[in-house]
Amino acid sequence: RHHGAWLNLGNSLLLVDNHLDAEKCFLAALEISPKSQEALFGLANVYEKTGNFEKSRALYIKLNSSSKSQKLLARQYHL
Repeated sequence: RHHGAWLNLGNSLLLVDNHLDAEKCFLAALEISPKSQEALFGLANVYEKTGNFEKSRALYIKLNSSSKSQKLLARQYHL
C-alpha cells in the first residue's frame, strides 16, 4: 500500500548508516510488493554494509537475473 514510502525511508536510513531500521523498511516494502527490485537492491545494500555477504550476494545474484534489475544496478553504480 505504501511501498514507495517504505523505499524512501529505507534509503534515507541507509544513507545515515541506520542499517537495522533500513532493513526493516525494505522488508516492509517487500511484504507489500514481493518482487520489488528496488527493495531487494536496498536490502542487498544493507546486508553488504553490515558484513552479511552471503545474503547480499544471494540478492545481487537474484537481481542480476532480470533486465530491469540490470538497469537498476547499472544506474546505481553508474555503469
